[in-house]
Amino acid sequence: MKSPTKVLTLEGCRSSPLLSYLQSFGVIRALHEQHLPEVLCYWKGSTLQIEGSIDRQHLMEFFLHRYKPAPIVSPWNGRGGFRIRKPQKGERAVQAITERSDSRLEPLQETIRIAKEVMELAKGSGWVDRTGKVKNKAKPLLLAACRSAFPDGALDWLDAVFVLSDDKSPHYPLMLGGTGGALGSGDIATNYLEAVHLLLDQRKTDQSSEWLSHALFSSGRPKLSSVPIGHFLPGTAKTVNSSAFGTAASAVNPWSFVLGMEGSLLFASGVARRFQGSMGMATTPFTVSKSPAEYLAAENETIKGELWLPTWERPMTVPEVRRILAEGRLSWGGKHASHGIDAAKAISTLGVDRGLNRFERYVVAVRFGDLTMAVPTGSFSVVNRPAERVKMLGELDVWVDRFRKAELPASARSALRRVDAAQIRVVRDPDSPEALQDCLAEVALLEWIVSRNESLTTRARHPIPLLSTDRWCSLLDDGTGEWKLAVAIATQRDHFNVGQSLTQREQRRGAALSFLRPAALPARPNRRGLLDWADRVPGSGNPVSWSTLDRLAVMLTNRAILCGDRQASERVQPLGSGAPLAFDRFSPVTMSLVATFLNGQIDDRRLGRLLTVTALLDRPPSWKKSDPHRDGSAEWQPITPARAVLGPFFHPQPMTEPTDLEEETETLLLPSLSWPQQLQAGQTDMVIREALIRLRAAGFRPAVRHEAFRGTSTERLIGSLLIPTYSSTIRKALEMVCPPVPDPTLEGES
Repeated sequence: MKSPTKVLTLEGCRSSPLLSYLQSFGVIRALHEQHLPEVLCYWKGSTLQIEGSIDRQHLMEFFLHRYKPAPIVSPWNGRGGFRIRKPQKGERAVQAITERSDSRLEPLQETIRIAKEVMELAKGSGWVDRTGKVKNKAKPLLLAACRSAFPDGALDWLDAVFVLSDDKSPHYPLMLGGTGGALGSGDIATNYLEAVHLLLDQRKTDQSSEWLSHALFSSGRPKLSSVPIGHFLPGTAKTVNSSAFGTAASAVNPWSFVLGMEGSLLFASGVARRFQGSMGMATTPFTVSKSPAEYLAAENETIKGELWLPTWERPMTVPEVRRILAEGRLSWGGKHASHGIDAAKAISTLGVDRGLNRFERYVVAVRFGDLTMAVPTGSFSVVNRPAERVKMLGELDVWVDRFRKAELPASARSALRRVDAAQIRVVRDPDSPEALQDCLAEVALLEWIVSRNESLTTRARHPIPLLSTDRWCSLLDDGTGEWKLAVAIATQRDHFNVGQSLTQREQRRGAALSFLRPAALPARPNRRGLLDWADRVPGSGNPVSWSTLDRLAVMLTNRAILCGDRQASERVQPLGSGAPLAFDRFSPVTMSLVATFLNGQIDDRRLGRLLTVTALLDRPPSWKKSDPHRDGSAEWQPITPARAVLGPFFHPQPMTEPTDLEEETETLLLPSLSWPQQLQAGQTDMVIREALIRLRAAGFRPAVRHEAFRGTSTERLIGSLLIPTYSSTIRKALEMVCPPVPDPTLEGES
């Protein structure tokens, strides 16, 4: 009669740290291959669940009395236990296993016997020196000999610890530290043999049982062993400053270590077949190259790569788990994820195998020269639907990735780290427009830093290509006044005919982005949104570090300098000396928002950051559908008289000129090119006086005293002149200072 199926929770087998994760795989691998082939496993939260005809007592009995440790030996390592004339710790561990009379050790003993034969071959072939240490040049030959001679049961270990490429040069997968089985100055296999010898000692069955109960079910508080643990459990490894008295000994449960090494063998089946991808590393699935996001490396610390290890909620058999680990998918941009940022984005865009629900991220780093650590840096949940904001980050990859393999100055390295950290925030909060805004702001800052370095601009080829307003704007829009103002200011453009070649002045002045980025419009427009590198804004350092109001003032001043030869349209009648400074294409905002800016009710710092974001967009959002003549009275809010007087001069649409005739003429009021500089110099009264004179010349009748113009913030007044608004509200504001004169004829009729 078939035993009933039970679900067993293994509280000691968790998804973090790395040793506990590998231990979980060791449990299910041993059960499947030696006791319960149909066992199912899955994760509930971060804890392993096993499902099958087994209970807690039988699980304990199996591992204590019937479990056969996997054959794990490393004769190619100097401390692996196979030196001929210089016996050390490793040789004593090998001898202890060999001399034991225990049927459970037969697979391990057979592998040791064959390993000794291989070492005799190595000695006769001159592959080792007089002490039995393998020569570096001969190591590939010895590794190939081990693969050829070892029994089938030991091949999983060989696949897990090294890969021989086509030219027979060895590469070492990251899961076991990327060291070929070495563990600092020690050896993983030697420590494994010591732990096996300790656990299977019949005289210490009670102690072994306490350790096993603690490892599987987190019960009890047994005294831990000092077996060196290395990168698998950094918190209890023997490291510098690991205690108040300097360096403390390792503290590890030997059953956790043995089962962890057993579990690492499940990651072996796909290694040799999938030697591709991550910057020359021998790769197992879910292994990628380094990225600095959310991990701050210490001084003189080397990051070797990252492990992204999956969990799942659906019960799976061990063959299913083995298939996922052998052929697991982390796909981003149509190819395997190459680094940690790509892995995070793949998880948020359905670029992983179905059934997986979460990934634990580990950064594998080398400290103090030879001490390898697998540091857990957080978990990432798999989404049920692709995150649109994360998908959009793919448009930045080509440009940003050009700097990942380059030798960067400190400022660029720091900026790239902030870009990666911002991308991770988008992954963690895919529904937040603010997270995506922050990411683009960091990319824009990287662009400024790149623009100051000739070698980096050559590597970049061109500034960040323009982003499609149609695709990006709705995902970035947080509905705030700062966002609306940033879009209105930074997306303004001049109109050019199709195929028109631009002069250098037109390249620099033709779009607001040229005053906010180190970029200029191309001489000949292209469909790919490519821009040219431009000289820095005159007199500036990095405008990203300026105050927002200063940046807007410099923007208006330089626009005036570059527009000296700009002509008004032939369809309107220009009035006054000067040139049109307003952009032709824009997305207008209401006058109430302009008033909010003038009153200082806007977060200037945030507005400045958003200007760098919106300057990446290719055009004003829906400017063709935004009627600049529409009635804005429903959203009207009074503004300062100074802005009401100057507004018509910085608006691209002509004003209606009142005349004694029945017809009205269209007059475009031109500002003087010196006005922005005068305003910046604090000469507001002089500018207002000249503007009033021009209004009178245009037929308007100012009816406000000069004292009314005092008290206006000059900095905010300059900035407000760059904010496009509707023609109807411009006229209504002008009526505040130039009220229309009633028609006496109509009064007589009434």
